[in-house]
Amino acid sequence: GALALSDAVPVLENFGFRVIGELPTRLREDNDSFVHDFVVESDASGEGHDAAVLEGAIAAALEGKAENDAFNRLIVDVGLSPQSVVLLRAWFRYLRQAGLPYGLTTVVDALRRAPKLTKALIARFAAAHDPANPADVHATDEAIERGLDAVSAIDDDRILRAYRNLIAACLRTNAFAPAAAEALAFKLDSHLIPGLPAPVPWREIWVYSPRVEGIHLRAGPVARGGLRWSDRRDDFRTEILGLMKAQRVKNAVIVPTGAKGGFYPKQLPSPALDRDAWLAEGTESYRIFIRSLLSITDNIVDGAVVHPQGVAILDGEDPYFVVAADKGTATFSDVANALALERDFWLGDAFASGGSQGYDHKAMGITAKGAWVSVQRHFAER
Repeated sequence: GALALSDAVPVLENFGFRVIGELPTRLREDNDSFVHDFVVESDASGEGHDAAVLEGAIAAALEGKAENDAFNRLIVDVGLSPQSVVLLRAWFRYLRQAGLPYGLTTVVDALRRAPKLTKALIARFAAAHDPANPADVHATDEAIERGLDAVSAIDDDRILRAYRNLIAACLRTNAFAPAAAEALAFKLDSHLIPGLPAPVPWREIWVYSPRVEGIHLRAGPVARGGLRWSDRRDDFRTEILGLMKAQRVKNAVIVPTGAKGGFYPKQLPSPALDRDAWLAEGTESYRIFIRSLLSITDNIVDGAVVHPQGVAILDGEDPYFVVAADKGTATFSDVANALALERDFWLGDAFASGGSQGYDHKAMGITAKGAWVSVQRHFAER
């Protein structure tokens, strides 16, 4: 059928176009197809733009394969590739979760006003993390510093430095591996990111796609904790950080320290209309989250640590990664273990505790029994 103007016009406007007119033409076919001709204006020059790339980016936004927001203007105004725009959007989503006070439009305007610096940020990331095209990170760092020196507005300076610091804190990413087609994952050294709220994790992994966003926080190299299906789109990192802090205390007598993860599905249908579809989308979002986490995690094969393919390793060996059930994911352990077995992950069906091959701690009352034993020991020792 015909494309609704309410769907098309906002997409074109987010690419920086002003829509002047539109003419739909119905084709003589059984599937009721239309050709839409749009007349648009743009303040940007048309030089250096690949029409096929721009066409593909607009189509992706219309089809829901890419997000429809003002970041798309950077393709036209700055001359970035759609892949680079997705990176900037993913980093912005993390920075907002981490407490960046600036909104999307303000951040996009700061990037547009510093086109050379914006391109240098992307080049810095690629230089450090693209195994196929390694480059001089020091040279890109110098270009970034020169660009920052030229920024006069204080808000722009803070935004661009936040991007610079986040990119420098990235230890691994799947952005240059096949897994990036589904979702992006970034492993971060949290202590290199200024201004994070305490307690600052040892490592964290940020996952972004148009379909789901998620975070996994670890307080140490060997840490355990569950994954939560969060309903807090704008601040689930704050939610997960509080849970990691509690898990760190709870795990003191089990494993060295605690971890916690959470994901937010962004394309859920209404459970009031179709609860099965709602659960199916949530479960698939969980799968995407797990696959993305594993895509930058080391494996152990025949007793030796094996790094993931297509991923530049800027940290040491780090194969210990386990998950567990939490709010919204109580029945998902078998799903996670199936993904671990599918990838031949070294922990197999021990990757996610619980499930059909593990203990149902709720049915067994393990938490209550543990509390009772603790009370008995407390009074026995007094």
